[in-house]
Amino acid sequence: FQNACRHRGRRLGSGCGRFEGRRIRCPFHGWTWTLDGANTHVFLADEFAPELRREEDLRLVACQVDTWGGFVWVNQDPAAPPLREAIGPAARFIDPAALDRMGVLWHKVVLLPINWKAALDAFTESYHVPNVHPEYPELGTDVRAFAYYAEPGGHSHYGIPLTGGEAAAAPTGVDE
Repeated sequence: FQNACRHRGRRLGSGCGRFEGRRIRCPFHGWTWTLDGANTHVFLADEFAPELRREEDLRLVACQVDTWGGFVWVNQDPAAPPLREAIGPAARFIDPAALDRMGVLWHKVVLLPINWKAALDAFTESYHVPNVHPEYPELGTDVRAFAYYAEPGGHSHYGIPLTGGEAAAAPTGVDE
């Protein structure tokens, strides 16, 4: 459910998301819901006009929830397509990696004093590879074959196919 009280939008849960007594209670006005989203208590309910107390209007707003790759995905848009349909082509490339069986072996945070898009671009283009990563020809990759693929549904990906052959060498004769 959306983590918001139906009265004033106050956050209902925080932390690990456990609710005492298996009920969801707004910490501001005390409105209360069961874990299936049904409202069980409106403080001073008689003060609200009957048309403002309809069960369908008091229920917590449902979200779409699904799992994929070892993660829980929450989508607050009830009209959005199902997760697998939305991630479409990406799953085809990521599923073989078995993300759900992976764990973190190493974690590093780097603060870059630049626009995040500039950093992302630097890590997703291959033009720099022969000069910055001269070991790549040994892997059988050819940056001349680098390609950008547009997929249905607004998805895209970059690819450097393994050629198993000769790859572009780093430039020579450049002043260091």
